[in-house]
Amino acid sequence: MNRRQIVFISFIAAMTVGSAVLLIFDTPRPHQGMHEYSLTSYTQLASVRNALSRNPSVTKTDWEYVEIFYSRTSAGDMGTVAMFNNSSTEKDANLHFVICNGEKNGAIQTSDRWRNQYRCLQGDNWYGSRKTIRICVIGHPIRALPSDTQIKRAEDLVETLCKEYGIPKVNVSYPQGWN
Repeated sequence: MNRRQIVFISFIAAMTVGSAVLLIFDTPRPHQGMHEYSLTSYTQLASVRNALSRNPSVTKTDWEYVEIFYSRTSAGDMGTVAMFNNSSTEKDANLHFVICNGEKNGAIQTSDRWRNQYRCLQGDNWYGSRKTIRICVIGHPIRALPSDTQIKRAEDLVETLCKEYGIPKVNVSYPQGWN
């Protein structure tokens, strides 16, 4: 082999090893009960735009606010949130989106309330504006903070909602201690 071939083979070997190392560090790993942010796992999630879809026959509502709040549970999904908020079914959940953790880390679940553009009801544990889009992040402000992926997905969802509905950033509220 000549010098040029040796340099080329060395370059290819270094690139292969480098790629393998990057993939290893990008693989999601459990970290204190949560998953760290991983570009690989993030890109495998359904797009935020998909979560905004609504029934085609339903007129778009004139939303003015976005509220992000914690489920106050350490794990779960739309069903868990509905159960802990005394809703008989997921259809009755008083929210529009849920951002999951655990096995579904970063997945955005859309409620019937969103798909039909129904407003959330005031009372029990919420007294916000009827023009508020409610996003529940599975987590607890003390015992189970959201994962980096959940935070990124929530921020992407908020950004998309603000653009789509003309909601000013000052009309977005986050839970205490967010990010």
